[in-house]
Amino acid sequence: MLRIVGIAGYGILALLILAFIFSNREAVSVEFWPLGSSGEMPLYILLCVMFVAGLLLGLLHSASVWAAMRTKLKRSERAVNQLEKELAARPVGVK
Repeated sequence: MLRIVGIAGYGILALLILAFIFSNREAVSVEFWPLGSSGEMPLYILLCVMFVAGLLLGLLHSASVWAAMRTKLKRSERAVNQLEKELAARPVGVK
């Protein structure tokens, strides 16, 4: 139930962000600092690009955290398996 509420909340937030993005259609001047070039583009395109870039960065971060947790889980499973083998190899009655 809590998961559904969280997903609905994120969905509503995404819709509000998209509504804000598409309501800003005026042209803005954009300067690309390290390249020294500039130009004009509609604000909604710039906001869409930044929104997608933020989503991709968040996905990349989540994937790296997931991979680290997965690695830690595999190490823990190997340690448990090794300890179970050691425990099974002990003679009965020995502590």
